[in-house]
This record gives sequence, C-alpha cells and structure tokens, in this order.
Amino acid sequence: MEKARIDNLALWAERLSFTPAITQDRKTRLPTFSNLPREMKELIWELTIEPRVISIYAFDESRGKFGGNAPIPSTLSVSREWRRYFMTLHPLCFGSNNHAPKIRFNGAVDSIFINEERCLFNASYFFYFCMSKKEAATVRYLVFDEHFKTGNGWETCIQEEVIANLTALEHLTVIGDTWCKKLTDEKSDEWEVHDGCRKCEITDGSWMEPTDTDDCIPFKFLVGAWKLFRTLPREKLRFGYAGIPDEHYINPEGRWEY
Repeated sequence: MEKARIDNLALWAERLSFTPAITQDRKTRLPTFSNLPREMKELIWELTIEPRVISIYAFDESRGKFGGNAPIPSTLSVSREWRRYFMTLHPLCFGSNNHAPKIRFNGAVDSIFINEERCLFNASYFFYFCMSKKEAATVRYLVFDEHFKTGNGWETCIQEEVIANLTALEHLTVIGDTWCKKLTDEKSDEWEVHDGCRKCEITDGSWMEPTDTDDCIPFKFLVGAWKLFRTLPREKLRFGYAGIPDEHYINPEGRWEY
C-alpha cells in the first residue's frame, strides 16, 4: 500500500511538471483587446484621443453671447460601446447662468484659443461668466491672439482672479502675425511655437520685459500680454508665429454660440 501511494505521488508530480505545447504558445501569445482588463482598455483608448483647438471669439455685446468653434471629439464616433466613457473624458463645459454648456472639453489635451481682436475686456467675460473654477482648474493649454489689448484697467483683476484659477496651466501661447495669415494663401495645420520673433530677429525671447517700440510690431502687441501674465514662470510661456488654419476662424459645422 505504501509503495502504491508513493507511485501515485510520483505520477501526479510528473503530470504537474508536464506542460503541453499549446499552453506554452498561449503564454507567449498576445491577448486580444477584448480579453484585456478594463483598466488597460481605458489606457489604450485614452492614447487615441486627439488634441483639439477650441476657439473663443466675437463676444456680441448686443446679444450678450460668445461665438466659436469646437470640432467634435473623434473618439465619440469610433465605438458605440465606449462612447459613454469618452463623454466622461470630454464633459460639457463653458455654460453660463442663461445658457447650458455646449462644448465638450478635455483639459488634458485640448487648447483654448481666445481669438478676440478688440480687447481683452470682451474676452474676460468668458473667464468670468462661462468658465467655472472647476473647469478653469483643468485647463493646461491656453492660447491668445497677438492683437488682444488690455488698457482697460482690468489687468490686475484678471491676473488675481482668473489666473489664480488656472492651477493646471502648463503652456500659455501668444500667436503672432495672424493678421498676415488672413491676407495670404498660406496653409498649415498648426502654429509654430518658438522662443523669439522669427520675423524681425530682433527680440531676444518673446517674454523678456518689453519696450514699446516700433522695432518689432508682433512683439509690440505682446506688451499687454506680458503685463497680464508676467507672474507666470517663463517655462510656461510660448510665442507662436502665423500658421493658424482657416477653420479655426470659421467652421460652419463646428460653430457654437452662447
């Protein structure tokens, strides 16, 4: 009896140490997406999210509304199964007391482009009345047109109240020479970001303390920007040069209003 028990144990040990070839193949075979854990699926899907430029422009004082355009996130139309998940990554934002939020915004990848050529006073309405503190805290990329002006006494107020809410801000970019873009046939998918003014080759970096001279017209427009954002660390500040695609100004399919 004892010998039989030992033989059985040896047999079971041999069976346990034997691994069929098909099992070895399964160990080295990559799993299919459907078999991955939910957490890994989410990470993979998030890598497919495309950054967007959300334009804010033309505050209409007579109607008290903003205009703009924001392309619909492509991931919302890729998979019906995952649409609800992507909607949580792109929540509806930028509403007001009188208007429900309409724009899907993902602060981790999207850029807000303030294309307000008259003055920052109009653009400031957007920060005060259309962007909650919670939404402002998610903004990582903020872009201004070079032509915005301050000169209305709101600089200190905006600096203290608005910028203080942009706790996640990583890059602030001012786009120069956009007026030339409108008058030419240049085509580009994005703006070019660099440290100095490529046009005049005079300024030594876009965010040094500016002087109000005619040596560099694009840089001259940045005086107001510098006054407003001078407290931000230099590594967060960028200067772009032309190259803004036309659809960032008018895009009938993506236009929206408040």
